[in-house]
Amino acid sequence: RNLIACATLDLARKLVGEIRDRLNGDLEILPGLFMPVREAFPWLALQGDVRKSGPCDQFNIAGRAGKGREPSVFAASVESNLAGNHPTRAVIDDPANEQNSRTFTRRQKVIDFIEALEPLMYSPDSPINHIGTPWAFQDVTAFLSRRPDWAQFRFGVWDGTNPATGERDGQGPGPEGAYPLCPEFLNADEIKEKELGLSRTFFSAQYLCEPVPAEEAVFDPALVAAATDPALTLDNLPDGHELLLYDPVARIEGTKGDLNAVVVVRVLPAFKLNLKGFEPDRNIFVPVRAVEMPGGADAAACWIEDVCVPAHPKLKSIWIEKVASQSLFAPWLEERGRIKGVKIRGQKIGNASLAYRLMSLQTAMRKGYLVFPKEFPGREILVQRLIEYPLSDSDDLISALALLSTMVERRGELPGLPAPEAIPSALRVWNTSPTNGNYWPNG
Repeated sequence: RNLIACATLDLARKLVGEIRDRLNGDLEILPGLFMPVREAFPWLALQGDVRKSGPCDQFNIAGRAGKGREPSVFAASVESNLAGNHPTRAVIDDPANEQNSRTFTRRQKVIDFIEALEPLMYSPDSPINHIGTPWAFQDVTAFLSRRPDWAQFRFGVWDGTNPATGERDGQGPGPEGAYPLCPEFLNADEIKEKELGLSRTFFSAQYLCEPVPAEEAVFDPALVAAATDPALTLDNLPDGHELLLYDPVARIEGTKGDLNAVVVVRVLPAFKLNLKGFEPDRNIFVPVRAVEMPGGADAAACWIEDVCVPAHPKLKSIWIEKVASQSLFAPWLEERGRIKGVKIRGQKIGNASLAYRLMSLQTAMRKGYLVFPKEFPGREILVQRLIEYPLSDSDDLISALALLSTMVERRGELPGLPAPEAIPSALRVWNTSPTNGNYWPNG
């Protein structure tokens, strides 16, 4: 009982049909000498109408006749319900593709399919073979690689060795002296030609077996590195007012794909960071904490009240996206009365998409208005979400940070925060105009 499963049922039916057609064909037993497969191996003779060809849902062979209701080979997709089927072998061929790897929900559906298949197998040692391409960072290939009961072999086209010595000596024609994995199939020149003719994401996934951020990725590792100040730490960061940016969970269970997300940002005028070339009152936004948490909004409220506010005495305002689905959260927090002195504000974001709003954060990082310390609680997961977007398992942290999108260019006072401290007169920027005779004032 062999299960053939793919991302779509059409593809699985084509593979099952190809197997059936081969069993219904001829076998070359000697050069130029052919005989029907069913004569060489009588137990493989097809049952039913042997004249059919092409895609099919299932077929049976003579060796299995009368041994149960399940066919010898049958097709399924990741959408199929396998209840009642107990295959002795399962081949899961490309259950993930570019289309169903773009969102957490669709990636999880592929993982759920394989997890549901395991207890349905005929016996605990019935093999399951997964053949696939890693299209996203946290897809089924990443999931299986973390499972101790699964063995994974992953090779890219540049994972070969020196054909003369069998060693990886760094002297090959590929990147960093790599060698082609199968030069008889794709040599170095052919690999380079493929790379030039394909998109970066497709080539990386299909040929290198290493997913990279999508073509529409907003943040790349180089940008995050440039926006990181290696000399800036929480210990030497000047005091300043802090904002809590909160993206509440949309579903009550708070699954991995939909989480409560909090980013705490310290807002500092440029002069307090001794930044050259900035207006003294230019706001610099410095993330100092990032947290993802499952559970409902009540769990997040308790965390904000019991953990975050006590740990951040300079926290002055909480910003929450001002949409109907989250409209009750702010008054609810206020009614609880446990975070006195912290203003809760619904932040309007307009009708712009998340990707569009993130462009302003990208610009802020390039201009130096959004600066990351080299270490702070949650930095690793925040940077991971930024780099992996839009293929990350969750975009909630990014959505929280995007609440700054309409404010990163603003100088001086911000909504919900106390008025900034006065700029030292030596650093004050004076503007001249015809009304004062085009002379700088003396005051």
